[in-house]
Amino acid sequence: MKTLENLKKENPSGLLKIRESLAYNEYADNYGFELRSGCEIFKSGILCNDKKDKYEFPRASGDSLETLFTVSTEPGENTVVFVVESLKNGKVHCNLVLDDSAFQAMLADKNNQRVIKVTQFYFRIFQKQLLVPVC
Repeated sequence: MKTLENLKKENPSGLLKIRESLAYNEYADNYGFELRSGCEIFKSGILCNDKKDKYEFPRASGDSLETLFTVSTEPGENTVVFVVESLKNGKVHCNLVLDDSAFQAMLADKNNQRVIKVTQFYFRIFQKQLLVPVC
């Protein structure tokens, strides 16, 4: 099994593609990418009936994608990782975030890309999903 450190070395962009991109209508028809055993911590208003962004853990200081999470640099049994689903050019992309700067670059690309969902996983549990090949 790959370690988080190995994945970071193999993906200098800071992102690891987890699933093949889907057209938005296909993504909606399939109810997403079928990731299991994670905790959804952000859901964009475009996926919600009331059109409001949803944060699982609201903060008194206000919610923001910019401060939603920090990528862990410490390996361990309970290391938490984050998968971001983003809408870009009519397709939904699914990436494991390996570096904070990669996530911040996604957020900065407001004209071309929108984060629609963020899910957190314990890496030891998420590793099993890495065994499922990208189509």
